[in-house]
Parts: sequence; C-alpha cells; structure tokens
Amino acid sequence: MEELMNQIKAFLGDRAKNIFKKGPAEIEVVVNKGENAQQLSAHLKEHIIALVSEDAIAKISFVDQSGEITDSFSLNQ
Repeated sequence: MEELMNQIKAFLGDRAKNIFKKGPAEIEVVVNKGENAQQLSAHLKEHIIALVSEDAIAKISFVDQSGEITDSFSLNQ
C-alpha cells in the first residue's frame, strides 16, 4: 500500500495536499485548494494501469479542502 501511495504522490505532485491510508485497502487523496479533484481523479484513472501492478486492490478517494469526497474508484474491478 505504501508503494501505491508513493506512486500516486509522484504522479500527482504538488496538486495533492495529502495522501494517506484510510483503511486496509483504501487511500484518500486530499487535493490542494484551487485544484479540481474530479479532474485529478479522472487523470489518475487514465494512467493508473501504468502506475500499479495488475493485481493491486485498493479504493482511492479524492477529497476537496472541505473534506467532501468528490470522486472515488477501485482498482482491479
């Protein structure tokens, strides 16, 4: 899970304020103020295959500055 978090962090760069493990197979990405969380989520979805192994299982949620989940998706579905 740490490796996946590091890969997401590297991919999103400074557009993400914080990336942390929320559960055993869940990652939450808090986006920086002024960033569009839904666009970042869509961008990550387009490129996630290149970042993770085929058998990775995780739920990734994108959260705005107010703590609202704006989008989420699961890997290996």
